[in-house]
Amino acid sequence: MKWSLKLHFTKSFKAFSLVEMLVAMAVFALLMLVLSQMLGLAKSSLQMGRRRVDALGKGRITLDLIANDLTQGIFRPDLPAFKDKDGSDSSLSGNYAFYTRRAAGDERAVSLVSYRQTQDKAHARLERGALAMKWSYSESQSLHFGVTGLNALGSMDSLGEYQEVFSGVAAFRMFFLNINPKTGKMDFSSHYENKEDEVSRIVGVTIVIMDDATEKAFSDLGKIEMLVQHPAFELPHDLQDGIKKVWDQKMSDPEFSKKIPSPVRLSNGIRCFERFVPISTERPTP
Repeated sequence: MKWSLKLHFTKSFKAFSLVEMLVAMAVFALLMLVLSQMLGLAKSSLQMGRRRVDALGKGRITLDLIANDLTQGIFRPDLPAFKDKDGSDSSLSGNYAFYTRRAAGDERAVSLVSYRQTQDKAHARLERGALAMKWSYSESQSLHFGVTGLNALGSMDSLGEYQEVFSGVAAFRMFFLNINPKTGKMDFSSHYENKEDEVSRIVGVTIVIMDDATEKAFSDLGKIEMLVQHPAFELPHDLQDGIKKVWDQKMSDPEFSKKIPSPVRLSNGIRCFERFVPISTERPTP
């Protein structure tokens, strides 16, 4: 007896056509393109957020430090404040110096504190100098009453008392709210006053901070000095609205970025901060 095995296929199997494969590949490529764009936007947002946090941290710490010194400041009519060595107004040089109380357990412990902005081709810095002072005239580095200039600023330079607060400071200014005690008239000014008819009561501090990425980009191009010397950061003639409002308007102007070739968007990498600090000013004796 012979056996035979016959296989019968009753079903047929169909494969994808070339057109279907091309359509599927096109859809897949489109999805990958959308996904890559979403990832790119997420990465860009993350980097921008980090840059904002970086600038915000620098600005807050710097303003806290300056506000603390101003709160401890000694503002008397017989002691100069916010003056240069020769007695000229410090707003012209951007070197803001004044006497403060030191936390040394002695109410007569005094320091001369100075803030200044410096820059070179690689960095723009805010520096703070502090020099211990004495009340006695017989000792060196003593307080000098009834003079117009802060003579000890020269000693601070020669002794190397300045230390960097932060790098990435594009602009730095102080201004004052002056009040006439007799009439109550108030006026913002770039000049500190402590006389019978005009007394400074509030100090405004304005600072422009670059994040690390922006500073590095300008440093690589050697454009730090060009940014710091930008006319947008000149002291406004009208200070009634403060400085920040004016500088923000100028930095948002497209002409601001056109004058400085930059590989990064300046509007994303530079931020302006401002704070108003009340000071205790002793009035002159009539």
